[in-house]
Amino acid sequence: SVFEEKAVFSKNSKPTNKRNSYGLIKLDAITGKSVGAHRVVGDIDPSKPDTIYYSESWGNAGSIYKATNKASVICLDSNNMNHVIGLFKQKYPNHRHIHIADNDLHSSLKGNVGVLSALNSAFHHDVEYVIPQVHQIENFVSKKSSDASDVFVELGSDNLSTQLLNTKQLSVEGKYYYSTESGQDVEVEIPANVNADLSYYFSVIQFCSEPELETKIAQLVKFVDQSSFNFEGLNLGNIVKKVLQNRESIWKQATPEYSLSIATSDVNVGLINRLKASHVQLPKRSKIEAPKQNNIAMPMASEWPVTVKMGESLNRPGKKVVRIDYQTEEQAKLILNKLQFNDISNIHNEGEKFFHAPYKYINIIKSHLSALSGDPQLYVGPSIQKNGKLVIRGDFSNEAFANKFNKYSELMWVEFSEEEKGYIINSNSDYVFLKEIFSEQFKPQNPDTNQVKLIEHSEVSEIENNLETIADTLDISKRDISIHQIHLKTHNAPLAKIESPLLAALYAKSKFELAKDDEFSSLPVETKIWSALKRLHSNVYSIETSNPNLFEKHINDITQARSILGSLFEFDAKKFQDSLIQTEDEPEPLEVEQPKQSDVSALATIFKEVTERTLADTEVEVSKTLDNVVDDSELAVKEEAQPLLDAELIATDIEEPQNVLLSAQEVRIQSLHDHINVYAREGFTSAEYQEKIKEPGSPYYYSDLGYN
Repeated sequence: SVFEEKAVFSKNSKPTNKRNSYGLIKLDAITGKSVGAHRVVGDIDPSKPDTIYYSESWGNAGSIYKATNKASVICLDSNNMNHVIGLFKQKYPNHRHIHIADNDLHSSLKGNVGVLSALNSAFHHDVEYVIPQVHQIENFVSKKSSDASDVFVELGSDNLSTQLLNTKQLSVEGKYYYSTESGQDVEVEIPANVNADLSYYFSVIQFCSEPELETKIAQLVKFVDQSSFNFEGLNLGNIVKKVLQNRESIWKQATPEYSLSIATSDVNVGLINRLKASHVQLPKRSKIEAPKQNNIAMPMASEWPVTVKMGESLNRPGKKVVRIDYQTEEQAKLILNKLQFNDISNIHNEGEKFFHAPYKYINIIKSHLSALSGDPQLYVGPSIQKNGKLVIRGDFSNEAFANKFNKYSELMWVEFSEEEKGYIINSNSDYVFLKEIFSEQFKPQNPDTNQVKLIEHSEVSEIENNLETIADTLDISKRDISIHQIHLKTHNAPLAKIESPLLAALYAKSKFELAKDDEFSSLPVETKIWSALKRLHSNVYSIETSNPNLFEKHINDITQARSILGSLFEFDAKKFQDSLIQTEDEPEPLEVEQPKQSDVSALATIFKEVTERTLADTEVEVSKTLDNVVDDSELAVKEEAQPLLDAELIATDIEEPQNVLLSAQEVRIQSLHDHINVYAREGFTSAEYQEKIKEPGSPYYYSDLGYN
């Protein structure tokens, strides 16, 4: 609930530019929740619904109160406004709530923080907002005019009261005119909920900081792409161009020389496709339930009905146990099923609605009840073999999620162990990359949950810190970097074995740069991979001058990468360029015929035929181990899958280069060979094999574009 006139200060705070509020405590130290620090100018009568205005500073609130004679709440800063408005709307659900923004148009590098705060209030709490039209003030740039008090002082009370009538709201029905792919203009009725999101993303692009611009465009693209509303034939490129034009006109009001970091001429199919494939997360709305009575401050209903925490045994005082509290009989049945599924003994107190279980199972219980408790679904722990390896454990009972995790883990050469009840991680780097890819499952959804301290590992912490530094420096998300480490494992095993976040980031950068070219998407898959590795070759040399600090810190990784890529690309550069430009002259990708028999020998026959056709005029020898594929004795013994691409056939040994070079087609053939070995050992039929080559990890599967 909202605490009236709440103001708690810390004596240890250091002065900031907020002279009237520095040191003010805005979050409860124990719960982390907002205490609703604020001050009200004027009166609020719970029994008489009226307008409540919200602004950052004392001057703004006083000016608004003078101009309107309505209650005006001082929220102290832009971040705290969202908390206070959410809490006030909970306490006064029948009142009208209006966020008065600071119009901070002074730095496109920082973005319009005040307007972004208002947009967040509108998005999360469905309130109205006003953006003061400070450009009406003469010389507003030199005066640094930005807020309601500036309008009040410079233009007068009447002007401010008029401006406060010009409210905006996201969640209204709207009409949009947009161009389809065919160039036809279409008028579309958009429902309020869709329009609210669309308006939010449009507005955020116009006011965000310049470094965030691409991320915010990616969120718009992803929203439209994933929306349940049918934007039939929408030309996303035209939409993005119009929003960017609006952004440019807004910022030029204050900075005439302003230019976009992403020019409208850069918006093309390649950019849109790359943004669609990016892994940006769409923001989720805050969930605050309104109270049943208007004049009582009611606590919010818990979104998480089950809590899992440490408790004390009823029979043995002082002994730690897991205590699971619940609310309904249905929840009790689900909890019992989960405990029985994991063979965990328990005591059930139906009267007081809780379970007790052995404390050593607290993490596995938390993960399996994560949907009810908001605890992490996945966690990491030590191997029960005490061999120093890490094991990812958690709730894999959802088949769709289990399949997704299994696909990624297979590409990282990580296997599930029944004995360990989890996935054994081969290296600390693999753990960090997988954790980043599945970050949503590793972190709690409930901010109030009591997390059990996970395993501490200095090397893991160092890798995580390196990953974060690289991501910030190169402006590439940590998830994209992690995804491209998997790409490296399937595209060039020796580079992947270096286990360098910087190389994975440079590979992501290389592919993003190539994706800007519309023609890149039409290239054969193997040529895309070859092109990306070639661009990576260039980037591992340019990093020395573009980011000397990163280069110095990761010089060993860069040196190894230069050696591997130098061996790979030691051939006629012109021939390679011609192969990329004149793609129509390249030999057609060889098609694997549908096997007519379902045994392993059929797959071996297909591979031999393809090999003979492709390598007839080359001096490259293909491994002769294929004949062993149909050896049943080997099938029973070999359990570990070969790497998807053999290191020795892609690049030479780092210390003693042998200058072995494969063409793009030969790389595909070698990869087919490795896959056939794996599928043969596992007893796949030819029909199953044909399905498997369409999945991630196959030579015919490109990680960004899918089966191709």
